Amino acid sequence: AMQDRFVAIASDLKKPAGTAEEFSSPEKIAADRHGFVLRCHETWKRLHCESLEQMFFFEGWLRREKTNPMGPPAREYGEYNKVVWRRVNDAIAWCVFGLQRHVIKRLCLYKQRPALLESNPQSVYAILDAFNVSPMSLALWNDATSCIDIGDLTFIKDGRIPMPEFIELKAGEVNAEIVHILKLEGEERAAKLEAFKAKRSKLGLDQYNRVIRQQRTSEQAMELLRDERGIDPVTCLEVRVIDI
Repeated sequence: AMQDRFVAIASDLKKPAGTAEEFSSPEKIAADRHGFVLRCHETWKRLHCESLEQMFFFEGWLRREKTNPMGPPAREYGEYNKVVWRRVNDAIAWCVFGLQRHVIKRLCLYKQRPALLESNPQSVYAILDAFNVSPMSLALWNDATSCIDIGDLTFIKDGRIPMPEFIELKAGEVNAEIVHILKLEGEERAAKLEAFKAKRSKLGLDQYNRVIRQQRTSEQAMELLRDERGIDPVTCLEVRVIDI
């Protein structure tokens, strides 16, 4: 049954708008691009939600395997299925970015993937629902992929103009203070930052610097996507994308 499900998913990913006659050629797709994007988003959102549910299940499976081990085959079964469902989200990401390898490479920083069950999934689900409420928008949870490390969410506001935003999700009192500081400029920001250092000490300053690094990394990735030249966040070298 699982094998049959993945065959069906592969078919959906290959033709996310379905096999209808109105989307059977590039010319027909261009004639109804709005309808095409709607159908693709419906498929991608459905598969993204299904993959999250399955990844939660197999993370729970592996968590229980640690406390009540059934043996290596059970652990391998859980690890294998968790990886395969993550690949479904990778495929969605590749489709969103036009199957362009150089674009995906700009978004991949080769970070270790966190456990979704430990990443406040209820809050992320609520935010995904809010961002996906428009049929023309699309939001993906980046931690559920193995290829997007810029921000917590990838958000496409309008699939007809697929310019992505990479959104950091910040919760808690300390992060709220940091976000407020970053909205300020000049002497006002400097004064607020000094007060923040005095109040939050080294741990607060470390979090502030972490947010600054994340913000700069996101900006570098966006510059490369938009201008096809800039600083690579992984190597910190200046690069340029060219056709050869």
